[in-house]
Amino acid sequence: MDGLRDGGGDLHRAAAALESAAFLPDTQLRRYRSAYSATIEPYVALGSLLSARYPSQAPLCGWPPDLRTTKPWCVSLPAESPTIGEVLRLYDYETAFVSVVEPLDPSVVRGFDVTVNPAAGGGEAAWTWASGAAIDWWGRHGDKPRLLVVQVPIDLAATRALAATSYEGAFADAMDTYRAETLPLSDPERYRLVYGERTILSMLGELRSRYAAAATGAAHGFGPLLDAVHLTAPRPTLLAITSLHGQSIGEYAGTPHPEQLQAVGTRLLLERTVHVPLTLVGAGAAADVDAPVELIDLGPTFFALAGATPPAGLVGHDLLASTPDPNPTAYAEFGDMLLLREGPSVVTFRSERHGTSSIDPELTRALAATPADRPNAFVLHNVVEDPLQAKEQGRADPSARAKLRDVLTAVRSGPAAPPTALSVEDEAQLKDLRAKGYW
Repeated sequence: MDGLRDGGGDLHRAAAALESAAFLPDTQLRRYRSAYSATIEPYVALGSLLSARYPSQAPLCGWPPDLRTTKPWCVSLPAESPTIGEVLRLYDYETAFVSVVEPLDPSVVRGFDVTVNPAAGGGEAAWTWASGAAIDWWGRHGDKPRLLVVQVPIDLAATRALAATSYEGAFADAMDTYRAETLPLSDPERYRLVYGERTILSMLGELRSRYAAAATGAAHGFGPLLDAVHLTAPRPTLLAITSLHGQSIGEYAGTPHPEQLQAVGTRLLLERTVHVPLTLVGAGAAADVDAPVELIDLGPTFFALAGATPPAGLVGHDLLASTPDPNPTAYAEFGDMLLLREGPSVVTFRSERHGTSSIDPELTRALAATPADRPNAFVLHNVVEDPLQAKEQGRADPSARAKLRDVLTAVRSGPAAPPTALSVEDEAQLKDLRAKGYW
């Protein structure tokens, strides 16, 4: 369910709405409290999840400013990055993808029977259509092992409408005040005084209320689908509930550039924009897992259940393995930003290479060459105590910041490394990507 975030201070916990649904028996819930998507962009996050690879590893990247007129060149999966569906079909599985969102490139859903209906809209109508299509496919393929992926975004129309009518106009007023008083745009405290208190704080409660209602509505729409599937023999062995990305809902904290945040959206790589709910049902005894996990771990988990050999190069871990990941971390990327979670801490790197793509090898070189104490390049937060990233800790604990910077560099140079040498064609495409403002 796109758009569900987990955690984030006192905001309604999206996972709670899902877990309260009648179809989920408490004795079988395995909750992952620190699950992360590999990026904030939904099309790329889908490709990452379905290929069980980081976007730069696949490689995938992002979208242009105007999806209506331009198609990104790099949101496709190359043949050497097979999807979960392609692998499982080698083991006599039937696989399907049902969505109200059209994938930008058919390669992302290679190996799946695809049923898509963007005209279904949002909210209850979207769930009604998706449930019907999913149940029909599930029932027609009961004689074989099956994998069914259903994608429906939560309905944020009411939340975004409030932001559009109140927030954006007030933003223009706040920027006029900035220009008049020549305040530095990168000063979070003054930004809060000029921008936050006059706009966000006055509507933050209503924004959160509408978002909570959208999450609860998604749970209510999801329940009947799972009830129906569970009544169709044989019942699913494993159910995974998650989101492709999180959300920022009116909060300004977590970045030295708060003027770039949106009231409702995923424009910047932050804890709350990649921290997503993840619940497995049917995985044995109930458990709450606090260690960081990643959505790319779902692929190896499915392969283990199917007795399938994973494709070469996968770095995810089987979430149900008897031996847990000895070094649990979570990595995410978007544009010129990289993020790593280890233990309670998150380090975020921003190279200030505006308009770049995360598949650019230059981003890796910039990461390795940038000192850990460079102002605003690396920021450190304890997201267990401070999930909204309001208190930067790198200056107070430079050794911890430097350690996580080294771990991030190792991940980016190893399992998440993009192609080190692009072809002439790709070099030209990458330049074109930057020129047009692609991420």
